[in-house]
Amino acid sequence: MKKWLIASRKKFSAGREVHKEIIKELLRLRGIRGKKAIDKFLNSDLKEVTWKNAGIEEKQLLKASARIQKAFKEKEQMVVYTDYDVDGITSGAIIWETIHDLGGKIMPFVPHRVTEGYGLSRSGIDKIIEQHHPKLILTVDHGISAIDEVEYAKKKGLDVIIIDHHLPPVKLPKASSIVHTTKLAAAGVCLMFAVFLYEQILGKERAEHKLETFLDLVTLATIADLVPLTGMNRSLVKRGLETLKNSKRVGLQALIVSAGLEKGKIDTYSVSHYLAPRLNATGRILHGLDSLRLICTRDRERARELAEKINTVNKDRQILTDDHTAMALKTLNLELSVNGNLGKLIFVESQNYNQGIIGLIAGKLVEQYHRPAIVVSVGEELCKASARSIAGVNIVELLRRTSKLLISVGAIDSVLDLSLVDHNLLACLESLSPFGIGNPQPVFASFSAEVAGYSRLGKEQKHLKLLVKQNSGFIEAIAFNFADLVPSLSPGVRLDLAFTVNRDSWKGRDNLILKLKDARVAAAI
Repeated sequence: MKKWLIASRKKFSAGREVHKEIIKELLRLRGIRGKKAIDKFLNSDLKEVTWKNAGIEEKQLLKASARIQKAFKEKEQMVVYTDYDVDGITSGAIIWETIHDLGGKIMPFVPHRVTEGYGLSRSGIDKIIEQHHPKLILTVDHGISAIDEVEYAKKKGLDVIIIDHHLPPVKLPKASSIVHTTKLAAAGVCLMFAVFLYEQILGKERAEHKLETFLDLVTLATIADLVPLTGMNRSLVKRGLETLKNSKRVGLQALIVSAGLEKGKIDTYSVSHYLAPRLNATGRILHGLDSLRLICTRDRERARELAEKINTVNKDRQILTDDHTAMALKTLNLELSVNGNLGKLIFVESQNYNQGIIGLIAGKLVEQYHRPAIVVSVGEELCKASARSIAGVNIVELLRRTSKLLISVGAIDSVLDLSLVDHNLLACLESLSPFGIGNPQPVFASFSAEVAGYSRLGKEQKHLKLLVKQNSGFIEAIAFNFADLVPSLSPGVRLDLAFTVNRDSWKGRDNLILKLKDARVAAAI
């Protein structure tokens, strides 16, 4: 049973202004107070999205632009060296398309997770030299810590421009330029640089529309990389979701179809649970290059083939994740039977764990046992590990051997009577979107709600659909992986519910539905 931490106990009474009062309270909990701040949040636009507001140094932009224009003039071969996740792949697409569009000679390089590993590597540099003979490398979504690797590239006669968003070390690589901010996803940094480069070469007027060109890619990256959806990122994703719904990229159109989604109903959940996992899957268990090909192709048939291939790879990834998670659970159950407890931290290791999915396994172990988890893939010479944590425990800081912990403000925003849940409330809640890290979907609690009926769903009957009685009617609630609640569901039972309010579209009709985050039998009155 999860511990419920309720941020606000303010009571709301039915009336014409009740929905506005609920929204005002939710904004207050997010630290947004006062008419000006509220208006800015609710009516965010792209005017604030500039490299200056992002904190990118103009000097570095100018240095990078000058080096690339030199490459244009001297017809030098360039390579954009990406990462293999969604942020890295989309960043690579933005830089590749920009430089190619401006007439430059550029090729993409996506490292293999196992043979080249994460970030700029000597083996990756050697492969680039062998395949493309470049004079300039642009790293995207990595490079800020690659001091030795940049020196190695320079000794090989290559210049390096770094475009990154990760926390910088005290000592920086001696690159030709470092275009950097931590305020955006790497794709967002690449967008700022792309617009700057267009302005330098074509002029501001012709460059303005280029920002819109890449919004679909920046949106995918920002959501997939768990960047807080506040400030500029909220503006980018809010507009970018509309761009994504109507994307002209045949690859993204094919990906949306293969994921079983409707173009007009793409939201942050669709991206984080359907599109991003598919684009990530290739880099996890095969090679991320196919995801880059899908994003950039202009051939509709090629897009369909790649989307189907990626969909198959994602299914393989899901099976592999389930199998390896089962292996980890077996190990932990044995430990539990011997020791009687698991301790405060879960740690499992195996030579059999695929490096590409250890983060997913760790996430599932956290869900199962509600404590931090570290999963290690043991290699012949090197071990690779991935960690996931619970709210309130910053495992990154722990791994850096500091004792400071971050404490969560709690999982539930406010208490809400179910009689106040209607389409008007839903419309008001949707004005707070897009939801994600830094701007989570509001979670409400309702106490002593009467269950009028239920049915079990899913192939393994692990999910529930509840019919919950309101003062003036009924509302449906969906509960994923709540089969253990069934023994408590006797006729007339009352439950305390933690839930989000959602739109359920089916056959052209919009219905309200609650998605349960947690449920427990209500205390006797």
